[in-house]
Amino acid sequence: MTANIPKVNLTVLGASGSGKTLFMHGMYAAMSAGVANYFLYTKDPDDDIDLMDAWSALCETGELPPATSVDGQKRYDFVLKHGFDSLLTIDCVDFRGGVLDVKTTSADDAKEIHERLLVTDTVYMVLDGRHLGNWIAAIKDLPEGESLTLNPGSDPMRIAKMSRLLDDAVTARRARGQLAPSVVVLITKIDLIPALSGLEWKKARSIAVRQLQHIMPKIFQPGITALICPVQVGRFGLEQYTKVDPSEVDPVGVHLPFIFSLLYYLTETLQQQNAEMAAYRASQSESAAKLRELEGKFTAQLFQRGDMRRMREEIDQLDGRMSELGGRMSTDESTIAKLVEQLAKYPIIKDGRFQI
Repeated sequence: MTANIPKVNLTVLGASGSGKTLFMHGMYAAMSAGVANYFLYTKDPDDDIDLMDAWSALCETGELPPATSVDGQKRYDFVLKHGFDSLLTIDCVDFRGGVLDVKTTSADDAKEIHERLLVTDTVYMVLDGRHLGNWIAAIKDLPEGESLTLNPGSDPMRIAKMSRLLDDAVTARRARGQLAPSVVVLITKIDLIPALSGLEWKKARSIAVRQLQHIMPKIFQPGITALICPVQVGRFGLEQYTKVDPSEVDPVGVHLPFIFSLLYYLTETLQQQNAEMAAYRASQSESAAKLRELEGKFTAQLFQRGDMRRMREEIDQLDGRMSELGGRMSTDESTIAKLVEQLAKYPIIKDGRFQI
């Protein structure tokens, strides 16, 4: 049963051909098999069959999964588990890439994407490694302190449009007193970047991470927590095919965005739990002080025994709640430590600063 499990809304954005759909299939294949005892399954068995059949076709014949429909979106209801224990339900919507190219009034899903982002807890902004590699090649020899921005009208990654949508989401959520959504900057096709940039991968990645604030300044703003996550599904080369060499299927890092989404959720939950624990302690301290005051009065021993009994019961109830909450906090802290270890090699930005 998943009715009482916390729910997270995830929205995936990216330009046409950025590799969103292939990432979703690679991610699901990896996490349904289990990564570090974390598992991801679809609620709908038919979705599981569709995802795994497409993945099997890629691995056996090299046939690429079909892209998200040009006139719609793809929605998945996932359940994230640790062992047999369900942790989160994830309502995931993968919008077609073309939605970033049209005005809100010219396509139904373009309007829906704005409405969706108002209730989104985490956003995946997908950057095509093919185009990012070309950008790295253009900036790699710039003098220290110089940068190269992108023309929003010609940028094939549609970063400006995605940033605007993120801005809308943050503004709307803050107006309702909610936190900004977490962000994953998903860099796909990283196997292409060395050849396109003329640099070995670690050097190219270092330049990209350092310069990213110039083309994606929104993810460096106060209140935003973001993961920069390079991934690949295989080493398929620069040519665009509907079929690839199945022997080159080689997923790298595809599970990490969901690990980060869980980490962010648990971190925010732990902050709320700390506030709840502080409120319990304050209430218990106040009740204990009142009880001590009554116990010191002779008249209270005669006429206020009922009040004193109720106070003792209230203190005992608070003890129970604090013990239960403390247990949950201890479990969450242990899980957070394990998740942080999983992400130790990947840049995380919080309030404009790199964390790890």
